[in-house]
Amino acid sequence: ADFLARFQLTPDEADALRAASLDDADGARRFFAAMERVQHVRRECAALVGSRQQVAGFELLDLLSQHQKAAFDRLYRWVQESCQRTGDAADADDALFEGFEGDAAGGTLRAAIAMLRARPVFYSHCQECVGTARRALTARRFVAGCGNFCYGVAVLCGYHQHRAAGASPGRWAAPASGPPR
Repeated sequence: ADFLARFQLTPDEADALRAASLDDADGARRFFAAMERVQHVRRECAALVGSRQQVAGFELLDLLSQHQKAAFDRLYRWVQESCQRTGDAADADDALFEGFEGDAAGGTLRAAIAMLRARPVFYSHCQECVGTARRALTARRFVAGCGNFCYGVAVLCGYHQHRAAGASPGRWAAPASGPPR
């Protein structure tokens, strides 16, 4: 029993990797603790491979690798979905990104991306996803701020949006309502 406790995940840890919600603080805490445990147990199993118990070490490493791969896949998908939700939402709250300094949602994103550094392909793609979502949120806030700031700036912002869509400058017209009086 002591051997298994040292070299295998508990059912709760395996469940956390498989099903713990990364959107709430408790689920994320359980997930990341289980991922840390996987890394610890893998180091322990590597010691088995160097001993007379090579077969057991390789079998345990194989099982842990399956858990770890599934967890990395799940974490990668969560980062993508979180960024997509934030980037697409018209009323997006940037708590996900502001949290890089410490709130629960952003702390989870920060921890997820740090953990994905072990998988360079996932890591680089997640960096792109976060950057794209941040740019979309910033642009949306800028345009909203332009509309609230002043008519002339709003027209200018609208013009640049129109130009970005590929229309020629001669076909663009200012809004019919005219400037506020």
